[in-house]
Amino acid sequence: MKSLAIILNVLLVSISSFAATTVHNVSLDEAVKLAKENSEDLELSIQAIENNESIYREVLGTALPQLTFDATWQKYFMKPVFFGNAVDLNYQLSSTLSVSQTLWAFGRVGAAIDAAKAGKQLGELDKQLTEDQIEYLARAAYYSALFSKKNLEIANQSLASAKQNLSILQQKFSGGRPPQSDLVRLQADVASRIPQVKTAELNYKQAKWSLAQVIGVSLEEEVNLTTKFDQAFKVLAYDKLKEKLNDKVPSIQALDQSIAYAAESAKVYNAADLPTITAVAAYSYAGAGSDPLTSEDLRSSSYAGVNISWNIWDGGSTRAKAQQARINKKIAELTKKKQLEGLELKLAQTWKTYQTLVESHDSAKKAVQLAERSFKIAQKRFRTGQTSLTEMNSTDLALTQARIGLAQNIFAIHDTLAQLANILSLNPGELL
Repeated sequence: MKSLAIILNVLLVSISSFAATTVHNVSLDEAVKLAKENSEDLELSIQAIENNESIYREVLGTALPQLTFDATWQKYFMKPVFFGNAVDLNYQLSSTLSVSQTLWAFGRVGAAIDAAKAGKQLGELDKQLTEDQIEYLARAAYYSALFSKKNLEIANQSLASAKQNLSILQQKFSGGRPPQSDLVRLQADVASRIPQVKTAELNYKQAKWSLAQVIGVSLEEEVNLTTKFDQAFKVLAYDKLKEKLNDKVPSIQALDQSIAYAAESAKVYNAADLPTITAVAAYSYAGAGSDPLTSEDLRSSSYAGVNISWNIWDGGSTRAKAQQARINKKIAELTKKKQLEGLELKLAQTWKTYQTLVESHDSAKKAVQLAERSFKIAQKRFRTGQTSLTEMNSTDLALTQARIGLAQNIFAIHDTLAQLANILSLNPGELL
């Protein structure tokens, strides 16, 4: 009875542990979606866009009529003194409604609005670039997990082959004692491959943890990869890829907007040394008296006119700011040229890497097929005593290396294609 209770407790603990582990099936597209949804960097970009929108509305407001109202009520406890004379005045009320509208500022207001627009577009482009980077990181993490999974599969295949070789030796000498050196060598071979499997298991688990962190899944959850590596690949034409590296690419658009922002900022500071003409008008309703005020004590007045303000000299600070803005524009232009050259070089290098990997894919796949055939032949020959253990082990090692080489080739092709897509701000499928 006591033994039955112990068994039931063990079963309950096992069931609870199993229930606590949630399996999360994740496809590649879902991983990209989750990575964007759980990215703090993307949220920061969205907040920056909202801030730039507020700045734009603030600047736009300077081009619209400015309406202000001011009202003051005063009770004098001592008679006020005006020009040395005490006035019999106890109460005073004044209220003024003022309106002003900038008529002409020599392009300063318009340039400020255009600069704010450029700032808004820069924020939106930064968000797009952030999304592209997040998508690439999600794809890279997913591909890394798939690669680690394949390496674990290869390690298990290698261990199974070693055990099979040992079994062949034992069957070969089932009626007698096998050679001690061959037996020890194969047993050592099996023992040495067990840690390799354990290491591959650890690498696979860590790769899935890295992916879980990127997509915002708890580390306690089991991530199950539902998307597999593609097995067929197309050669890409460099000329067509280079055509896509145009002004529609967000990274290049961002450089253009940086130049536009610097140019408009320079216009703002250049116009700051010129007059500003403003239309002004006001309506006042005020009055004062020794007794509490009534409507009979209050009078209305109004005026309209034009105001001219001119920053004739401020020690040269405005001109210095204008010079800084012009320098910033030149820096932005040089930065665009430099980064465009860098993007073209990166595109060419990444494309060449992709082409080389694709061209070598068939050879890597053929190498695995030949290595599998060679290993099977070696096993068969060893079983019938036509070859040595050394030759069989050599073909076994060659098969494992060929499988690893093919897995590395497929992983590198996927990762390089994702890099190309990231450079051009496209989905990898749009490149094929």
